[in-house]
Amino acid sequence: MAKKLKGVDSSAVIGMQFGLGAILMTVLTFIFSANDIVRTVSVEVILFTILFALILIIATRLVLYGFQNTDINIASVMLSSQLAIGALLGFLFFREVPSPHEIISGILITCAAIIGSIAQKPSSKDIQIHP
Repeated sequence: MAKKLKGVDSSAVIGMQFGLGAILMTVLTFIFSANDIVRTVSVEVILFTILFALILIIATRLVLYGFQNTDINIASVMLSSQLAIGALLGFLFFREVPSPHEIISGILITCAAIIGSIAQKPSSKDIQIHP
């Protein structure tokens, strides 16, 4: 995947993704909400929405950068480990109680991340010098 993303302008991809998303969400908001949606939205909500969008753009940019510069196997395990970390943080900070299925899934994801990091350490025979 890194080879396919080398020539792609990630700013253009992010711009199209968020531009189309913003248009779609605006249209859906006006279709499925009450007629007075404009009067009920405060300035604070708009500012927090813009802040969240900027943080999401930065996060997406970092993910694309990671896919361009990292092996896809390692990157996919790292992205999957977000789920286990999110469940752990929800338990620690918000007192959420994960179900047994979520606990088993988190353990499996954590094991995959550990095994993947151990298996990916290059040895001296794996390093090849190209003239």
